[in-house]
Amino acid sequence: MSDLKNKKSLSPLIATILLIVVSVILISVILTWGSSFAKNNTEKANTFLESSKQIPKSGVFWLDSLIGDKVILKNNLSSSVEIKGYKILKTDFNSDYFWLNSYRSLENNLIFNASSLNSIPLVCVPESKFFLELIDVNDQPYSIEINPRGNSSYTKCNAFNVPLWEFEEVSGSYTINTFTKEQGDLITNGGFDIDTAWIKETNWSVFDGTANANNANGSAIRQNNILMVNKKYLVIFEVKNYVSGFVRFYTGTGADGTSRNSNGLYYQTVYAATTNLQFIGASFTGSIDNVSVTEVDPLETITDGTKYLEIISYTGTSLISSENKQVYGVWEFDFYYTDIFGYILFINDDLNNGLSNTTGYTLVYNCTGNNDFTLRRYVSGSVSAGLFTSSQNVLSKNTWYRFKIIRYLNNTFDIYLMGGQYGDNWIKINSTAITDSSPIITSNAFSIYNPRAGDRIANLKITPEIE
Repeated sequence: MSDLKNKKSLSPLIATILLIVVSVILISVILTWGSSFAKNNTEKANTFLESSKQIPKSGVFWLDSLIGDKVILKNNLSSSVEIKGYKILKTDFNSDYFWLNSYRSLENNLIFNASSLNSIPLVCVPESKFFLELIDVNDQPYSIEINPRGNSSYTKCNAFNVPLWEFEEVSGSYTINTFTKEQGDLITNGGFDIDTAWIKETNWSVFDGTANANNANGSAIRQNNILMVNKKYLVIFEVKNYVSGFVRFYTGTGADGTSRNSNGLYYQTVYAATTNLQFIGASFTGSIDNVSVTEVDPLETITDGTKYLEIISYTGTSLISSENKQVYGVWEFDFYYTDIFGYILFINDDLNNGLSNTTGYTLVYNCTGNNDFTLRRYVSGSVSAGLFTSSQNVLSKNTWYRFKIIRYLNNTFDIYLMGGQYGDNWIKINSTAITDSSPIITSNAFSIYNPRAGDRIANLKITPEIE
């Protein structure tokens, strides 16, 4: 009986111990789960980390989202912070990518008001985890860890799209403008519904909803003062009731369309040489109808809203420059010149000296006054070698072109052009490789020297790798 009593008296004690053990286990499970949950959510939020100087600023900025090349951040302080620039910090990066781990200025300072969001536009976004270090106007750094996590809409960092505002005005001055094109159809009464708006020369008339030619030979039907010289236009028209001869549109010498001698709807782009649009007959008997003229982008890279750098003053030795530490690879840029010669120093050992003491490679545009260009090697401010000169009239004034200059590791060059008379495809200008027997390898700047007022540059892209 006593043994039975002892067993009964032990049961509450065992039960208590078991309850304590189970409770401890449950608490451990909950704490472990909570820690994991907090860690995962902290990673998802990509919270602010201490700055590179280890200043205790934890909690100042939180990463809200990454949209394209813009990082959306929230300022958790009770006061505003004014940011003037940033660094994209990566340890595992190609040393040729000089735009990483170096300071990049913003076009305009950004103010993050207390407890509010704002966005930082980046020159590129690394494909893996990196630190974004913001620099405020007091040179205080703030670092945020960012993981793009498969975002595919951003600009990758294997090339550097040079921000226009990073050019320095060493002498002379420039402004940043925005390309705009005229919207809508520029033709009035393109369907010839009534006999208005068109100036009719000999043997042209308008009736029955078309413009009609009766053996028009050298005479035209036209509209004046509707175009702008050197802008690019798409001209559409239809030939109907064709009998004989040819008809073509004409916007000035060297800026006319293909002669047409059959019924059909025709499309063609042209850079206007005058402000007028004419349809000229060559013993043409037939009709035209459905005329439309719209301004189009001069390049794939120059579209409505594109920003470009334009020279606004010329001092005789004007110079603007930006950082460039690349000596091999690809340089691409859109260019538009208005007057006489100037220099593009795409490999240059000094940001500030222009040609006075430079060592590097220079593209001289309109070098002989014949709309051509030449590639030269300079040493200590003097021409060391003329490596290549293009044929005449490979360029036209007041026209957007895109240059691509490639320097290979064997110290040869190729030069390509797009735009203007070349259309939307790259055309290689040199027929054989451009060879330099005494190569230069130093580089510090990309500069424009002696540009004239109105000269423009846009979309400068530097790529170390050669495809």
